[in-house]
Amino acid sequence: MGYVGGGVGFRLLANLDCPVFCHSFLAPAYLDLGAAVYLPGREVRHGVGLYLSTGLSQDNGIDASSAGQLPLTQWVITPSYQLLLPLWRLLDGMDRDELQVQIRVGIPLVLGQGLGDPGRVDFTFGGELAAAIHYKLLAGFGIYAEVQLDVYGGINDTVHPLVAIDAGLLFDYEVLP
Repeated sequence: MGYVGGGVGFRLLANLDCPVFCHSFLAPAYLDLGAAVYLPGREVRHGVGLYLSTGLSQDNGIDASSAGQLPLTQWVITPSYQLLLPLWRLLDGMDRDELQVQIRVGIPLVLGQGLGDPGRVDFTFGGELAAAIHYKLLAGFGIYAEVQLDVYGGINDTVHPLVAIDAGLLFDYEVLP
């Protein structure tokens, strides 16, 4: 399966990390590209995935003196373990695989332009738990909506928890035996 979408995050602890960040409640909008491979199965299917995300809007905190990121200067690579549950086998009245629930657990690896020093690269990581609903419009094409809970470690011993919502297109390529 492949995914292309976008989303926005909401910081659970905004403005608690001043004067370094002074983030606002709303995190930057982002682009999300992903791919997953699932093992064969009829009910719950296990898989692994890899997602790549980058910010599409500027994140300079609440004022010009606080540190932040410009668009496309911070990249998040998230390897994940995934579960895919096709609902047509569980719900009465569904005769084909058009509705699915996906749950994933991942470790986001964050690479970004150094705060206050554009020549430096900052690295941090975190944890992610996400749940999505997939609706297939055609056998290999559909839409998805996802909610994520992320916690990132930051520089200066900061912690950045946030909730994000994401939506987009999915492409399902199935290999039959």
